[in-house]
Amino acid sequence: MLDYTGPDRPLLTVDDRVGSAELVTHMPPGAAVELDRLAYGDACWMGNGPDGPVSCAAERKAAGDLVTCLRDGRLKGHQLPGMACHYDRLYLVIEGTLWSRSRPGEPLMVRLGAVELLASELDGQLLTMREAWGLGVLHTVNLRHTAQVLWQLYRWWQRPWAEHHPTAVYRPLTVQRSWLARPSTVQRVACVLGADIGEKRAVEVARAFPSVEAMCAATLDDWTAIKGIDTRIAERAIAALRGE
Repeated sequence: MLDYTGPDRPLLTVDDRVGSAELVTHMPPGAAVELDRLAYGDACWMGNGPDGPVSCAAERKAAGDLVTCLRDGRLKGHQLPGMACHYDRLYLVIEGTLWSRSRPGEPLMVRLGAVELLASELDGQLLTMREAWGLGVLHTVNLRHTAQVLWQLYRWWQRPWAEHHPTAVYRPLTVQRSWLARPSTVQRVACVLGADIGEKRAVEVARAFPSVEAMCAATLDDWTAIKGIDTRIAERAIAALRGE
């Protein structure tokens, strides 16, 4: 069990790049926080899960940037799948005000920066993230509030799991297989090959190869037989596995 109060307590790690590093200045004095370069997410930490240690990560999105990321596929096609390959529990922190307006008889519109969209469209996207993907979606008003929420999440996960359920038996949420479920080792390796495989193709790769060893030994024909893998992607994947 992780001990928040001990000398070897786990740290809350914040990405050291501009846009994330500023969070540290709003953490409590003496907080167990460190700056480091993260491949995915703005912050990560270890916590106590129902069956042992759990790795957690949070992605911070300014409200004005949220729609752009949803529409160009960067959030769902790159950032969240990358986080899912490295962490067990994921959070999306939406920072800023969602301005709404509508005229009588017209659908409610949400304004995010200079972009407007139907409120129902945004609500549907966020509901899918929460309920189908198991993603924790949180809202904050500014940078200071975001830092406070991240610190609270970190502190919450340091407590023994049983303390969160003192009178109830833990029953894990039953969710249909989704791309945010904990992927297999083959799927995680495929995700980070940098060969334009992506999460959906990584699922097909995991179905084709029973192990990382089999994936490394596969021929070009083996790769191109996988749904969604053409010769270019196959050649890049093989080169990456060979360290070329």
